[in-house]
Amino acid sequence: MAKTRRGMFEDFGGQLDTRVVLNEHTLKSNARKEAFEESQCLFAIENTDLERKLNGLDTFIDVADIENDALYRCYLICVNVGSSNLEDIFLRNKGTVSAVFPRRSDYDETIELGRFRLGSIKNCTSSGTSGNVNCVDSKGNTQTIRDRTANCLRAVISNTKLLNELFAASVSVTSKRVNNLMSECHGRESLYL
Repeated sequence: MAKTRRGMFEDFGGQLDTRVVLNEHTLKSNARKEAFEESQCLFAIENTDLERKLNGLDTFIDVADIENDALYRCYLICVNVGSSNLEDIFLRNKGTVSAVFPRRSDYDETIELGRFRLGSIKNCTSSGTSGNVNCVDSKGNTQTIRDRTANCLRAVISNTKLLNELFAASVSVTSKRVNNLMSECHGRESLYL
């Protein structure tokens, strides 16, 4: 998850980009774009089908977004990155993107990458109440997870079969530098899923 300027940790995502043509691929295209931008070019989802099924189970969750009176779709990917120091790569990429493109607000929403252990997420979301939750991250610090993200996490954790399928089908990543001179992320390290 990433900490946003709101001071809370959230999944990568948001409202539909109005520049995207509306069709059956709109949600998936927007999700890929949002993940790339908000992860500071760290997660490039190119080879993973976001609406794949695992033993008949959808790999997305739709939850109510009360704040915006809408449904919010969370695509679920379990990524196997080993002991990579993603937080450092995120900050390096962020510094470079900000220096080269200081006015690109779509890359400026997130300020920090964070990791949370599954047991900690289970504990902080187990109350069943909606709203933001406080959760201990992998460094032992208490962080706030936004309500919409907490609702997605609750839905996934309550579905043990889906959770087990996601872990069993974890996606390996390939790290490489972005070599597109026209990209805001040229020269940055990205993990391709």
